[in-house]
Amino acid sequence: KEALEKVQNLDPAWITEVRALKNPPQGVDNVFFCIMYIFAGVPGGYDANIELNKKKMPNNLTWKGGVLKLLSDVGKILRDLMNFPKEIADDNVPTQNFAAIMPYFNEESFKDPKLMFKKSKAAGIILEFLISMKGYYEAMR
Repeated sequence: KEALEKVQNLDPAWITEVRALKNPPQGVDNVFFCIMYIFAGVPGGYDANIELNKKKMPNNLTWKGGVLKLLSDVGKILRDLMNFPKEIADDNVPTQNFAAIMPYFNEESFKDPKLMFKKSKAAGIILEFLISMKGYYEAMR
């Protein structure tokens, strides 16, 4: 619930600021790579802006070709974030999605969202969302 409240307060202009970055600060890209992973293969168009491989996992984990495409529709990404907990509750998220993001949580910038907020407000909020969704997913298993 707390994660959704934060996403509701995510100013679309902050996403636009992220999209304008040519070279994001270290760790910001990984936050959005994680979103690409958790949205991959989820029914309902979550992965519409993500190029997938045959295993239904992100094929292009780059800033320019992957993240910027993901963020091309700010309204869609915000709606998808808001609706995502229901996909977990309905068991629509493939197990491989959360398995793929676990290594990112070993990174220093993922251990304290305050560090991410210093780099990007949008990435900080989305990291908090990821932490909450990881916990929720694990609790639902």
